[in-house]
Amino acid sequence: MICITYTQLLIAISLVWVAVRAVCSIKNRKFDIKREAHLLLVYVCIVVVARFTFFPFSKVDGVIQPLVLDFDKIIPLRLNFVPFVNAFDYPTKKEIVLNLVGNTAMFIPLGIVWPVVFKKLDTHLKVIGAGAGFSLIIEILQLPFFDRVSDIDDLILNSVGFIIGYGIYLVAKGIKSKVKNRSRV
Repeated sequence: MICITYTQLLIAISLVWVAVRAVCSIKNRKFDIKREAHLLLVYVCIVVVARFTFFPFSKVDGVIQPLVLDFDKIIPLRLNFVPFVNAFDYPTKKEIVLNLVGNTAMFIPLGIVWPVVFKKLDTHLKVIGAGAGFSLIIEILQLPFFDRVSDIDDLILNSVGFIIGYGIYLVAKGIKSKVKNRSRV
């Protein structure tokens, strides 16, 4: 059995992030502070999403509980392919709302940030595919952890959140374009 704390995961993500950014800077032979600031927003989004998708929401004695990898409990895989069959199986209405709203809201910032940062996400299909793909990767990465469930509900709600964020991005971009056009007149 292996226990992974949030701090350990945060350190691992941070080390990988710094290594990748250093390699990219060396490869491109330049360091663009504005680009790195934008990418820092992506990093923050990843860290926040990792916190809430891999670790229990509730704390015990003020401590985030670790992610447990127990090879004896991996099989059977905990999968749910039927949409919203378990979405309302929480003890209280508050927990139901927290699950539905939380899974959606958590991805809204990604829907705003990614199209700003990643210029190759230049079509609606590419942006939505990236958001749904990222959510799918998270669900796949949860498979070996017996206390996590890979759930179609999460994939749907995360994708809806990403699309809402992308909608906010498009509205802001449209407003910015109108203001820019008015200033030219």
